[in-house]
Amino acid sequence: MKACIVLLVLLSFCASAQKKIETAFGQSLGAVLPRDVKIIRTEVSNVEELKINGDIVIPTHKRKTVYFTPPKKFRKFQEYSLLITPKTSRIYTIRAEAKFRSDAEGKRELQILLAALEDVYNMTFRSDNGEDVQSFLSSSFEKNMIHVRYSSITCTLTLFYVDLKLKKIAELEGQDENMDSSML
Repeated sequence: MKACIVLLVLLSFCASAQKKIETAFGQSLGAVLPRDVKIIRTEVSNVEELKINGDIVIPTHKRKTVYFTPPKKFRKFQEYSLLITPKTSRIYTIRAEAKFRSDAEGKRELQILLAALEDVYNMTFRSDNGEDVQSFLSSSFEKNMIHVRYSSITCTLTLFYVDLKLKKIAELEGQDENMDSSML
């Protein structure tokens, strides 16, 4: 019985020691796009998926991306963007991207970034690696996760902070917009 109580106390301590994934680069997941954000440009694009044995490409939903200047840049990241829900303008993904001159430089920065994230959030990342793209996913906390992706082909490192519940809402809101425009 004492062993069970000790184990429960240790598990609750470990869970409370992990920092929540909520903010990055001056922006907060779930927040309405702030009026004071320094917007560089905004894009609305169709997200497409292959259907029917990969023969037909159809837009499944619209995605709204806001490129912005953060209050403080992080390491070698040059481009920052927010994915926001089409109707309510709530932030569901915070993204940063860095491009490198060489694969060796990019892979060094990837290792530095993963170590920093593991330290700050007290977590480990599971690897889902392909031949040319390395992908690392955090365990999700309640509803948020971190995704790190590195491409050896383009020497590009991308960091995503994602609100998983809002992402689903954004996809549904984007589907509604596709249906509305297709009825014209």
